[in-house]
Amino acid sequence: MTTFPENIDIGWLEHAARAFEPAPQPVGHPRRPRAACALAGNFSAAGVDVVVADALTPETVALYRDLLPGCLVVHLRVPIEQARRRAATRPVWLTDEEFDALHATDASVDLAVDLAADHVLDTADLDPDGLAAAVEAVWHVH
Repeated sequence: MTTFPENIDIGWLEHAARAFEPAPQPVGHPRRPRAACALAGNFSAAGVDVVVADALTPETVALYRDLLPGCLVVHLRVPIEQARRRAATRPVWLTDEEFDALHATDASVDLAVDLAADHVLDTADLDPDGLAAAVEAVWHVH
């Protein structure tokens, strides 16, 4: 039997936090990964595998590594044009400026050095099922 991990979407956390704090925090703000790590830690302690979906920056990866020791960091890479098409089909959690800045940062970092991701997956040619299968394959190797 396959166990599917619990998925914690950082955008959802940001949306929920706005009910208590009206000023949204920018991508990379430490509150976002700290909140995700608190939830992930609780789920993990209960024996649930967890996937945290977040925009990665060198700072957020460092927080995840610190707050979730042994976590697997998978960087999903996609060309910005395709990211825009995909974003148009789902709830948007970033402003246009944050979206552009995130992708500019992503294009400028050395993934092996700056992000220190365990794996990098090019998602340009993957549909959602193919992406899920690719992440699951990496998960089982880890």
